[in-house]
Amino acid sequence: MQNALSNHTFLLQKYFAVLFVAVMLLGYSACIKPDKFPNEPQITSVFINKDSIQNLLEDFIVSVEFQDGDGDIGITNEYPEANAFLVDNRTGYVDSLKIPYISPQGNIKAISGTLNFTILSECCIAISGISCTPNATYPPIDTVQYTVIIKDRSGHVSNAVEAPPLIILCPF
Repeated sequence: MQNALSNHTFLLQKYFAVLFVAVMLLGYSACIKPDKFPNEPQITSVFINKDSIQNLLEDFIVSVEFQDGDGDIGITNEYPEANAFLVDNRTGYVDSLKIPYISPQGNIKAISGTLNFTILSECCIAISGISCTPNATYPPIDTVQYTVIIKDRSGHVSNAVEAPPLIILCPF
């Protein structure tokens, strides 16, 4: 009888210890605050996966690290328009791109991450003739730098961030 009572007491102590740990963990997780970002998308950094490319022959990836407080980044059926913009700082040409829909996780709307845009090629600016054609005259190298901007479905526009320079090896 004494042994059964000891086992019962031990099991109750074990049960309450596990219950105490579970309650403490639940209380701790309730105290964890989700990331708080502004509702306007923010670009935190931009980088390119290559330092140089061959004129019109190589693709490259522009990676954009971002944050958005209300989690409304990406296209939907209701908002199918371009929402990422790469501005060629040599010419002012704007390449309009589309960010796919990004779903916030659970009840937390704030999102952050990295967007990767594959650019199929870039060309040198001609000294004479028409750029991006074989009959033009080119310098040995050209350097492009992009300014990157993103826009969310509410119409909030991010800060503009410059990517590092990309060297283009021009044809002779």
